[in-house]
Amino acid sequence: IRSKKSSSMNHSELKALLKEDAKHVSPAGMKILYGTAGFRCKASLLDKIVFRVGILAALRSKCTKATIGVMLTASHNPVEDNGVKVVEPLGEMMVVKWEPYATEIAAAASAEELSDVISRIVTESSIDINHPSHVIFARDTRPSGEHLAFILEQALVAMKSSYDNFGVLTTPQLHYIVWSKNAEDPPSDKDGYYHQISSAFTRLLPESMTTPIAITVDCANGVGAGALQKMAEVIGEAHLNATLCNDGSCGVLNDKCGADHVKLHQCPPDGMTLEPGRRYASLDGDADRLVYFFEDNGKFRLMDGDKIATLIASFIQEQLLLANLKLNLGVVQSAYANGSSTEFLCNK
Repeated sequence: IRSKKSSSMNHSELKALLKEDAKHVSPAGMKILYGTAGFRCKASLLDKIVFRVGILAALRSKCTKATIGVMLTASHNPVEDNGVKVVEPLGEMMVVKWEPYATEIAAAASAEELSDVISRIVTESSIDINHPSHVIFARDTRPSGEHLAFILEQALVAMKSSYDNFGVLTTPQLHYIVWSKNAEDPPSDKDGYYHQISSAFTRLLPESMTTPIAITVDCANGVGAGALQKMAEVIGEAHLNATLCNDGSCGVLNDKCGADHVKLHQCPPDGMTLEPGRRYASLDGDADRLVYFFEDNGKFRLMDGDKIATLIASFIQEQLLLANLKLNLGVVQSAYANGSSTEFLCNK
């Protein structure tokens, strides 16, 4: 018996897909690039883009033969914005090689052009189009998220992909669940995430600790509030005393609050009064960024992680030179690190 892998969609499947795609209108002349944060813009402009990302996610799943994730969020952007990004099987950002594919598939101006882009992705990536695909997705608390999740679902149905809609999650939760789905070992759900993180947290604490760590957290009126509250419950009052502000009960997402606001304006968020000797932190809208700050003699002080890492690395390098030791020194940064700090480290 001989079998042959199909490298293209059959005519009826492609026709049905293009018919569904045509239901969503793309604003004339709109050009948007896929970058580190995925696609982001006004939520009202995202329908067509989200549908196309659904196609891309299914193709990426077939290519990797693994579960792929899609997160609907615009992070620290205003509430009227939204965005969409693809998560790789091990919880990473989408590989750089596929970013141009995302840009091209989103920009395809006609059914013929979309068909050509899909065909080229399949051919260049040696995708077996008949291989099953599985995509899991979630959204933050933006009002536009539910509608965009429905459109994403339509795209996955048109691609005959299986999927799981996890509803409202933080971005780290979605990344964790994608990884755990593919790892097939730890629990691949929200509870598994809470227990993994809380277990690691408590192992770091000294056994002799008698007073819980107290911290006040600005949750940016976003999805992080519910997640942090649950996390604190799992960790337990004996280890963590977390006070939440800007928890979404009355404020607007990222409005004068959240990690980006605190860092940009170098001041505490609305709704928070700083006291000496206390720990404070701010999350962003989808809870994948956290900044620490405190009061120092009446002045606001932000703990800048990039700056701290750079200063420590510089100090260690100086000590190595003084000791005449020839050792390689590395600093690990994320794709969201401050560009100036990266440039300084590279040229130091």
